[in-house]
Amino acid sequence: MTWIEDDNGNKCSVEYFGSKEKAEKALQSLNGCSYCSDCNYCNECSDCSYCSGCSNCSDCRGCSYCSECRGCSYCSECRGCSYCSDCSYCSKCSYCSKCSNCRGCSDCSECSKCSYCSDCSYCSDCSYCSGLKPKRIVKLTNAKR
Repeated sequence: MTWIEDDNGNKCSVEYFGSKEKAEKALQSLNGCSYCSDCNYCNECSDCSYCSGCSNCSDCRGCSYCSECRGCSYCSECRGCSYCSDCSYCSKCSYCSKCSNCRGCSDCSECSKCSYCSDCSYCSDCSYCSGLKPKRIVKLTNAKR
């Protein structure tokens, strides 16, 4: 593969984008990302690293190892997410896969194949949620308030 790299360690492959010019344009469109590969048009993100194939994300903070996400915003501390779409206000998500249309997520972990989620909080071990109506799943704890 032929890679073009910037000063922040981000890189875009000529093969992924189809031409050297398109790869350079995609690389120049990143703002606040480091060590990401084949991402494009992410804007005003900060401390995002080791993401791949993401596009049109904005205002994400501290995401890492996300893959193929699209149009996410206000994400934070994400880990291992893949195929996310139109996420907003997500925080501390981990191992998410094939998520779409997420809103208001927080403290999620080990999610898989979720879709149409809304106002989720403190979710854990969610799997195969695809096709369900928007649902709020709350993990109860004995923590003092």
